This record gives sequence, C-alpha cells and structure tokens, in this order.
Amino acid sequence: GKAFDKNLWKGKVVVLDLWSQGCKACFEQMPKFRVFAEMYRNNEKVQFYSLYLPMKGIDMRIQDSIINQVQREYTFNTLKAIQSFKTVSSILGLQGVPVMLVLNDSKIVYMGPFNIAKTDIVANAYKIVDRNLKQ
Repeated sequence: GKAFDKNLWKGKVVVLDLWSQGCKACFEQMPKFRVFAEMYRNNEKVQFYSLYLPMKGIDMRIQDSIINQVQREYTFNTLKAIQSFKTVSSILGLQGVPVMLVLNDSKIVYMGPFNIAKTDIVANAYKIVDRNLKQ
C-alpha cells in the first residue's frame, strides 16, 4: 500500500516482529507477540508492528492474503517491507526469522530471537522495552 513515514516513530519505543510466510516458528510466536503487545496497550509511547518480509517469486496476491489473515487474527498493525526477505536480511544481518527488533527513537536497540518460551520472551522483552522507555 502506502509508504511508511518513520517520523511517526520519533520519541517512541517500537517493537517489530519480523516474519515471512514459509516460517512455521513465525506463526507460532504471533500469539506471544500479541500477549506482549497487550501489556502495553494503554501506553502511547510504545507501538507494536508485525513486519512481513516478502519472498521473491511468490505471487503478490498470495502474500497479501497471508498479511490480511494475520491482521484479522491479531490486533497489532502489519507492515510489508518493500524489499525482499533476502535484501532486508542482508541489510540487518539476519540469519532468519522470526526476529524481534526494538527501536528507540528510530534506532535499533535490540535485535534478537523471538521463538523462545512464552514466559521468557515476555519477561526479557518487557525489560528491554521498559529500559528504553526510561531513557
């Protein structure tokens, strides 16, 4: 759809869940990401997004259908990268997905795995976000 203006993230802690359609672990962690997002539902200084990384060679209609399904199931906003999974992975140095990125004032302050036990990810991610809210 539309281009995203990263200035909307200025002064905010932003949590991004990076995923792609062929990743079983990505879909398994989405409920955990929803629980985490719900913890900050009333805090306007924290925003949650699911960032879909498109795969080359996959029909755009199929990709859009997958994104629409995720948006129907979960309350967080879903963004779609305009660069391919391979390009974004190369830029960020990703080995694969799912990956959680935490940005503070549009700068990456954490990049790491998201596919760990629910209690661990919520506890660890909570500390990362709270630490950045205090800055």
